[in-house]
Amino acid sequence: MKPALHTKSGGFVYYMHDASAAFRFQLSGDLSRERTQDLEQARQTASSVIGRRRLIVDLSGLASIDAAGRKLLKEWQVLGAQMTVSSAKEQGRIQLMSGVAVAVAGTKPGASRWLPPQAAALLLAALLALLFAANAVAAADIPASATMRAPVFDLRRIHGGML
Repeated sequence: MKPALHTKSGGFVYYMHDASAAFRFQLSGDLSRERTQDLEQARQTASSVIGRRRLIVDLSGLASIDAAGRKLLKEWQVLGAQMTVSSAKEQGRIQLMSGVAVAVAGTKPGASRWLPPQAAALLLAALLALLFAANAVAAADIPASATMRAPVFDLRRIHGGML
C-alpha cells in the first residue's frame, strides 16, 4: 500500500505506512505541542487498521522534540510502539531529544545478527586457508598418470577423411 503523507505547517510531516507485518509512522521536522494532537488522532484512527501488528515509529527525520512531543512518544512506547531510527549516529541524537529508548531500524535493541567486520574478516581468512589446504592435499593425492595429457582424436579419421 502507498504511504499516506500528512503535512502540517511549521515544518512537521508524517507518513503512515501500512504493511502486512507492521504499521509504521515516519516523522520528520519539529514535533511540538501543536503537532502532537493531530499525530495522536492519526494513531487512534489507525488503531483499528493496525490490529495486532507492531506499531513502529521512525524518528530519524525529527529535528526537534518539545516536552509535549516527548510525552506523546513515551505514551506510545507504553502502548507497545517501537521507536526506531535509520543509523547509530541518529540513535544517540534522538534518544537525547526524546528521552525514550530507540532502536536502529532492522535490529533488535541490544542485539545484532551480523558479525562485527573484524570477526567476519578473520572467519573468511580461516575458510580460505582451509580451502587452499584442501586443494593442496587433493593435488598431492593425484597419481602422475592422471596428470598426463588426454588423448587427442583425429577428426579426419573419425569422419572418414571428410574434414
